[in-house]
Amino acid sequence: MNMLRQYVETLGCGLRLAFFLAIRPERIHASGFMLVLLFATAVLFHFVRDFAVVGTEGTLMLFGLPGILFYVPILLAAAVAIAWIAGRPAHALPVATAFAALSLPILALELSALSYAVQSAGKLAPSSRLAWVIWQWAVPAWLALASAVAAFKLLRPLRWLPGTATVFVVLAVALALGLVFRDRTLWNKPYDENARQAQKQYMVAATEDAIYQQPRLLTQTLERIEPGRSGQIDLYYVGMGGYARQDVFLREIKAVEKMMQEQFGARGRTASLLNNPNTVMEMPIASATSLKAVLKRMGEVMNREEDILFLFMTSHGGKDHKFTLEFWPLTFNDLTPEVVRSALDDAGIQWRVIVVSACYAGGFIDALKDERAIVVAAAGPDRKSFGCSHEAEWTYFGKAFFDEALRAQPRVTAAFESAREAVAVREKTEKIDEHSDPQMAAGRSMERQWDAFLAQHIRSSATASLGDASPGVR
Repeated sequence: MNMLRQYVETLGCGLRLAFFLAIRPERIHASGFMLVLLFATAVLFHFVRDFAVVGTEGTLMLFGLPGILFYVPILLAAAVAIAWIAGRPAHALPVATAFAALSLPILALELSALSYAVQSAGKLAPSSRLAWVIWQWAVPAWLALASAVAAFKLLRPLRWLPGTATVFVVLAVALALGLVFRDRTLWNKPYDENARQAQKQYMVAATEDAIYQQPRLLTQTLERIEPGRSGQIDLYYVGMGGYARQDVFLREIKAVEKMMQEQFGARGRTASLLNNPNTVMEMPIASATSLKAVLKRMGEVMNREEDILFLFMTSHGGKDHKFTLEFWPLTFNDLTPEVVRSALDDAGIQWRVIVVSACYAGGFIDALKDERAIVVAAAGPDRKSFGCSHEAEWTYFGKAFFDEALRAQPRVTAAFESAREAVAVREKTEKIDEHSDPQMAAGRSMERQWDAFLAQHIRSSATASLGDASPGVR
């Protein structure tokens, strides 16, 4: 019971010292056993934090101990050095005990901040980024300064010593803890072979087979694009799925390409670019370079005066209006609205329907709008779009626009209005506070050209149907 009381009193002193408050030095019960007890408490803090995050299904990972205890020799060395500088080497043990005690409340706050940062890092919230900064530098600096002040309170040295002690502790503690990465995990999720295989799968883009296969796939795709037919408005389609880690973009790209081929007669004039480990050996990857190559080829074989390009881009997007191209470990050039506009202009493509399905997609409209263009964005320039989960068949906007509206109403502008209403209703039903606010800029000339294409396509389809029904036709 006496040891427990001493332990509690020492912890109380440590709490006050951590916040630069006065203490009664006799309440710090210095001993080798107390030091071990305090450092063991630090280990317990890490274990409790890990257990709270992982749960009962975790496994003990003792190789995290060196990272957890990395600060121990640093604090002990600092205590001995400061006691020696003060001319009181016998006081090294009380100083070390004070350092160990004051480190515990700081550690508890650090682990709380780190846990919050890990859980919210995917949201990129300012509070999450702040937590990472605290973990990296603020905590070691706080520990160093609190230790220096504690040493001064305990040793009562000559006037010249506080500056010397502070500099020494800051250099020894803050720099060492701030610059060295330490794995401090004691309780982790059990080994998952499926997760390991999934991770290896995403590495497929960097394998030797993929590196040599990709140029062949792009060449084959370009060669398969058929020329336009004289006197007839043909539709050319390019699909671009930019984000490799979620299969919803793969499903959308394949579904829309099939729709363009079957409903709008684009068979033989389509090309899909996709970042996905399941298709890297079958389809060209989605990059700014591959998009430029496909558009250039289509501009060469299409009748530029009448044929229409339908460009569908689906992925994530950023507030800086960059379309996300991600296929780790590959690194891509930025795909911005200006890059897309330049690629279309350089290819000489005049008639354009462009659909961008991504967060902040509205940022593409100003750069791409034109009298001969219809530009559709799944969200406003300052809004997020929704539904991009790995398991989903469609994103919210993709479902509403392509799978529902455009199938029933082939006029792009009418389909957009219908999809816009459907998305708003779905977001309201699911209690999404900030709606995506899909947007569109439609050039009048492009609207008339699309109507002309539809009328011609309907006549051609009707003629073909009559021909198939005629006797003797095979």
